[in-house]
Amino acid sequence: MGKKQTEGAEASESKGEQDILAKVPKDTPKEITKPKKKMSLIPDSLRNAKEVSKSINEPRKKENSGVTKDKTITITFGDCAENHVGMQQIGTLAEVGFSVEDLRAIEKDLKERFPKAEIELHDLNTYLPPKTKGEPASILVVRKGVDILLSEAGKTADDLKKEQDTLTPDTQFFDRRRKKVLNKHARYNLCFAEDPQQADFEQGKGTVVAWSSVKLLKYIRENLHNFLGDKGKNLEGEGNYYYDPSTCGIGFHGDTERRKVVGIRLGETIPLHYQWYDHHSPIGERGKFSFDHGDFYVMSEKASGFDWKRSIKPTLRHAAGAKKYLTINKKK
Repeated sequence: MGKKQTEGAEASESKGEQDILAKVPKDTPKEITKPKKKMSLIPDSLRNAKEVSKSINEPRKKENSGVTKDKTITITFGDCAENHVGMQQIGTLAEVGFSVEDLRAIEKDLKERFPKAEIELHDLNTYLPPKTKGEPASILVVRKGVDILLSEAGKTADDLKKEQDTLTPDTQFFDRRRKKVLNKHARYNLCFAEDPQQADFEQGKGTVVAWSSVKLLKYIRENLHNFLGDKGKNLEGEGNYYYDPSTCGIGFHGDTERRKVVGIRLGETIPLHYQWYDHHSPIGERGKFSFDHGDFYVMSEKASGFDWKRSIKPTLRHAAGAKKYLTINKKK
């Protein structure tokens, strides 16, 4: 999820260590076999994608693996990633994101291939005030979808959570307004790319974990197009680590750094809220969602909030986490 919320609370924290390295997972396999079957996937509008085996028609049942869910992790795949607003960006902004028509085609295809899976397509325009017109916006949710994404590898969301638990996220960021390094308070972060990078906060660079060090996450990235079509290819990765779901979160914002948003939720359940805005003021009803361990979702371009700073038309913002981040203070 994007990070355009001002984190005023972060300025007051004491300074932590500045050189934070990502640890390489020890318990992931050295090599994961990719799906062998190559069939047509999404009809017409999203053709040319590959299809994984249809032998798995429902999410794998979760076993008692001993995985603890004391924190919440959101992994976002998109055309761009960043450790914090104003810091180094990884990737190139796409010309277009997922359209509502794309999401409808993906929903149809996944329901045909996985008839027992719980798949939801939510029309966010239903939260607009009566007679107010907005550009089409939707979010597609696949409950326990991570188990589907990893089914051909014989792994589950629990395994992905264990892999993420071996990493050490950044607890600092460079505040470009104050021109100094500050401690993070609302959440911790990491980025993922081909080449690893040690954090250099003074230069506005955070830690980057190599895909080769997170083999399950790499596997998902390399196979997203089997589920999402060509727009799911070669996406960048960004991790938000809500170390205490009762106090952590991100306030209402849009993802101006990217047009494509594909999210994976691991660990504790936290809410995600949508709010329409017009002329910088909230309008309509609040759209409230909860994503559980192993769910994944895809936002249409409008739902990503890429245009959230424009005031001449209705735009969408989203927020997640603790109550204080979901509260909109009325203007005086």
